[in-house]
Amino acid sequence: MKKIITYCFILFCVFSFKAQSDKSIHWQSFNKLASIQKHNPRPIFIYIYADWCVYCKKMERVSFKNKVNIDLLNNKYYSLKFNLETEDTIIFNGITYKNQEFTKHRQPKHNLAKFLSGKQNQISLPTIVILDKNYNATRRLHTYLSPKQLNLLLEAS
Repeated sequence: MKKIITYCFILFCVFSFKAQSDKSIHWQSFNKLASIQKHNPRPIFIYIYADWCVYCKKMERVSFKNKVNIDLLNNKYYSLKFNLETEDTIIFNGITYKNQEFTKHRQPKHNLAKFLSGKQNQISLPTIVILDKNYNATRRLHTYLSPKQLNLLLEAS
């Protein structure tokens, strides 16, 4: 009987831990966006970051770990995480974007990031862009957002 109780307790702990660890943002890719948007239209949340950005890392560590924000992003938006310096060619809304600065600059900025942020030369990170269902920008923020600030943005948009 003790073995059964111990076994049940272990299973309970394993499944409880798994349920907690699965609580994360479901980041989508630009490649999949058109098809999922066609099937079930939602606003789009785009997080533009760079690997070297301290405030981007803080936002990932703090604001994107908040359970309320995770639920809002997973249920109300399609969330995309976009590296400012990627060398990938991306097709977004029927237009092809490239990082033409990739081999020319120390911190190259992808053309899609420039377009989405609304800034051509000086992009501040982290950048948050909210698009409506038709890919029109409704909000652009070029700053770190605390969990509460992010929550207010997600609720209002």
